[in-house]
Amino acid sequence: MTYLFDHTAIVSLGSGNPDLSRIVLAVNLEDDQIHVPALSLVAAFQERPGAAHHVLMLEVFSVLSLDAVGIAAAEEAMAEGRDWRFAQARAAAGDITTPRPVFVFTSAPEAYDGTAAVPVPLGG
Repeated sequence: MTYLFDHTAIVSLGSGNPDLSRIVLAVNLEDDQIHVPALSLVAAFQERPGAAHHVLMLEVFSVLSLDAVGIAAAEEAMAEGRDWRFAQARAAAGDITTPRPVFVFTSAPEAYDGTAAVPVPLGG
């Protein structure tokens, strides 16, 4: 499976969401990774200082660098009046090279409408 946490999932994990904690543990036991876009870390820090640092301390997370694709996606989102905080996650969900679907953990599944991502809504 391919997993991605957007900024809402990072904030929720940092707030002690037990379901996300179990997912992190399960993915770690599978010796797999959870992708987290750099821009999502910045957005999570803006909402909950310390949440991004928490994620960076866990080896199960693989940070996706803010590259030209992510920057262009953020620029396009802002130009269209969409929320920039989802831009790199939306772009990354379509760019991760895998034949498997990308499961995006999020509090805003509608942010991934029109993408190949499979949103996994967070309860709360």
